[in-house]
Amino acid sequence: MDIRRTRLLLIAALLLFTARALQADTWTTITSGWRALRIAVTADRAFAASEGGIIVVDRGTLAAALWNCDQGLFSNEVKVVAVQPGQGVLWIGYADGALDRFDLSSGRLRQRVLDFFNESSVFTIRDIRFSSDAAYIATDAGVSRMEPADVGDDIWVVKDTYRNFGSWSRPIDVLRVLPTEDTLWLLTRRGVARAPLEANLIDAASWTVYDYGDELPECPNCDAESATSLLTELDGQVYVGVYLVSVQRWTGSGFERVGSDISSFGLVLDGEGNLVLAGGTGLYRLSEDGSRWDRLIEGFDQKVFDVVYDGGELWCALETERSYPGNPGGVLRDAGGERAILTPNTPGGNQIMAIKRSPSGEIWLTSRSERIRGAYHLHHGAWEAYSRLNVAAPVFDVLQINMQAIGFDAFGGVWLGTRGSGALYIPPESSPDTLRYFDNTEATGSRLRGISSSDNFVLVMDFATSAEGGLWIANQQARDQKPLVYVPPGWFAADPAERDMIGWMRYGATDGLRTNFIGLLEVDDQDRVWMGTRTSDTDPLVLLDPAGTPGDPTDDVYHYFRAPDYVFDFTEINDMTLGHDGMLWLGTPSGLFMLDTHLPVSQMEAIRMQGALGEAVTAVAIDPVDQVWVGTNFGVSVLGNDRFTWVRHYTTDAGAFPSPLVDDNITALEFLPVTGEAYIGTNEGISVVTTPFRNFGSELGRVTVSPQPFFSGPNESVHLTFGGNSLVPGAEVKIFTPSGRLIRTLAFDQAALSGWDGRDYAGEWAPSGVYLLLITSPEGKSKTGKVALIRR
Repeated sequence: MDIRRTRLLLIAALLLFTARALQADTWTTITSGWRALRIAVTADRAFAASEGGIIVVDRGTLAAALWNCDQGLFSNEVKVVAVQPGQGVLWIGYADGALDRFDLSSGRLRQRVLDFFNESSVFTIRDIRFSSDAAYIATDAGVSRMEPADVGDDIWVVKDTYRNFGSWSRPIDVLRVLPTEDTLWLLTRRGVARAPLEANLIDAASWTVYDYGDELPECPNCDAESATSLLTELDGQVYVGVYLVSVQRWTGSGFERVGSDISSFGLVLDGEGNLVLAGGTGLYRLSEDGSRWDRLIEGFDQKVFDVVYDGGELWCALETERSYPGNPGGVLRDAGGERAILTPNTPGGNQIMAIKRSPSGEIWLTSRSERIRGAYHLHHGAWEAYSRLNVAAPVFDVLQINMQAIGFDAFGGVWLGTRGSGALYIPPESSPDTLRYFDNTEATGSRLRGISSSDNFVLVMDFATSAEGGLWIANQQARDQKPLVYVPPGWFAADPAERDMIGWMRYGATDGLRTNFIGLLEVDDQDRVWMGTRTSDTDPLVLLDPAGTPGDPTDDVYHYFRAPDYVFDFTEINDMTLGHDGMLWLGTPSGLFMLDTHLPVSQMEAIRMQGALGEAVTAVAIDPVDQVWVGTNFGVSVLGNDRFTWVRHYTTDAGAFPSPLVDDNITALEFLPVTGEAYIGTNEGISVVTTPFRNFGSELGRVTVSPQPFFSGPNESVHLTFGGNSLVPGAEVKIFTPSGRLIRTLAFDQAALSGWDGRDYAGEWAPSGVYLLLITSPEGKSKTGKVALIRR
């Protein structure tokens, strides 16, 4: 039985045990728009394919935005965009093989083509080009010709697919396709192929092929996954880019080099008829004598993946790279020397490593992509970046490494842990401190240690704050066998110039801590430190009781917890969090476990909780109503506060649950209690879902409900929910008809968690009308409101 079928059967079974009806939550997707790959322009906008969707730039205002699945894209990783001439239709090719046609005037999807997506031999769309009556689609398994189904029809269908080219053996990964007046040209990983358009293109004998290392220069890197180059026609001449080598021009009988050797990704003619090249180290113009490529913009050496010229403007798709300080990538616009780099306000990578809520209620996250790593702070609705792109040396060297941990000290500072370069300290805005990082090079007591095989490789896995204001740091695999570090409150209170005289305490084997693989930290309401391992260890969970004196190891007591006897692979902990009730929740490769920290240590036992979407739990978070959000490799499950009922399951499978989760592989979870927003980190970006689970006020406010009007009936899944100021803990909601007849009473838990489904006491659907809402607090105070219900 295949994995997809197994997953659907699992989800169907879980639905049978879901006690509370699902409600359609509000979703937002956050992806990265930093790395542009291909570009196309219309009279008013520029469109760039990127790893997180389509970067859209208004050519008038130069405002940049990002389209992703929230705007109707099939998926978020876009490989190519192309504007159909004279039709106002944007064709979009995706990394997963899907193809969309968007109407640019209405912003609506005109057609979704899944022929390539459903073809087992096709994994990605490489290129899209148009002739007068057809569209040619290059894929990693060949090239296809699409035409309108009928004359005048706007539905395009695949007419033919070409997979056999001359003497080449299949499969052929076609990187670029180019239809000219009478010839179809292909750029592949093996070389160039061409055939007359009037020939039988399905027949391999119709194609003439030109191999690298024979008719074309050697291409030693053409097998690289990232390999791409140019294939274009300018003034009736065909130009070919040999990846990282040179530009070649077709002479009619063979190829000749154009200019000097250079890496090339795009080629255009500017308004003066000059050849302008998008290269691996910037933009270039062919010299007057044709012998070399001269740099077009001095001091600009960023990789340019694609370039177009339109209306006196050059538009370029820019790479994101750690070696380009100050330039996050995106789109470059050059209008006669007036230049601007335009990047949508997003994080810089789609692979989310960690998400944390600061004490002030703001979201911090760390992410990575193939080219960039960093931390990002959502501040007043905009993302602020901490990466090599905007942080000066030498601190940016830390930011090259995977940032995997986020912590907050009691004095407003932010700490970022890296996998290899120690910790980065971001002081509060009001502090005279400067950005600083800590590793093994510190000659003072403020020092972290590298691993045993390399003292320069410093692992910082997590942070936690003590009740007295100190900071605990997990310095995993420390060379001195002391992986737990304590920064005393006095260090933060001291003048920055004098801090290094205040030593950090290190805990390890000589103090009774018998593991060196500390990866997770939590401090409970008794100021005890819980430590989880994120690497296989015989003691996956450790409790340190500092006896009320953090920083003094002489009176410390350690307790060690192993997996229950019935669990065989509970040797590491992926995530760990404490609930409001003192329950410690552990996400492990073998499932979700719960441990009551309020019990005497001798009675503490990890209890396994069954029923999540997947066995391996990768992330755990607690929402404001004490429900447990559980991330797995199959999506997210939500365990109710009764600790028995699974009240929600979120996956990417359409139809299984009403949730557009961006990816099922969950890497991080965090909650904003004021808004009820859950931030779900994945390997493909972030899904933000607004739920009814939030903090409620202490006094009743104005009654607000959503949606308004409220549609109810057997075919509707949305419940009526109440705004955060509409309820207080323990409040009761009564619903009356316009004539004053009471038809339903909702207790606080029901009103807060699931809302009103539109039924009366008898379970019948209430008829259309305006209903009155009476909300009463436990003290007897009340507020009224109303909702327009439409029964359908």
